[in-house]
Amino acid sequence: MKRSYQKKEKKELGQSLYEFAIVLPILIILIGFVVDIVRIVDTKLMIQSAAAESSLNIESRATMYHDVQDILENYYARIDSEMLDADLMATADQRHYYNFNSYSQNNSYVGTSQSFFSFFDATVDLKYELNMITPLAKLMLGDTFIVESKYTKMVYVGGFTW
Repeated sequence: MKRSYQKKEKKELGQSLYEFAIVLPILIILIGFVVDIVRIVDTKLMIQSAAAESSLNIESRATMYHDVQDILENYYARIDSEMLDADLMATADQRHYYNFNSYSQNNSYVGTSQSFFSFFDATVDLKYELNMITPLAKLMLGDTFIVESKYTKMVYVGGFTW
């Protein structure tokens, strides 16, 4: 009786090892795919942050390129600058008209006046090519995945005349 029990244990041990040998590569491939997806999400958040921060740093049309370049240099520790494509666009100057109410020193209503301010829209469009590292991600998403973020900001030029 003891002999048959020991043989059964060895057979079951061999079966478990066989199942483990089949499941382990599949598990490793799936975990690697999840790692690539997390890298895509992390890169997307970083590129969005870089686009927003660089567009907020724009002060004028003349210094637009240098303002964006100064901010993007802060991100070069985490991204490869050769894989980053930055497009900068600026619209023509526009005016925004608005009405404001005038009051005297004793808070009595004096009247309504119209004024304006000038601005242009500055758009920062960042595209980053992220290389996939796992075979499953390369098969499903391609060798590189393009992560893109576009951010537009209204840049004040002048105005607020009375």
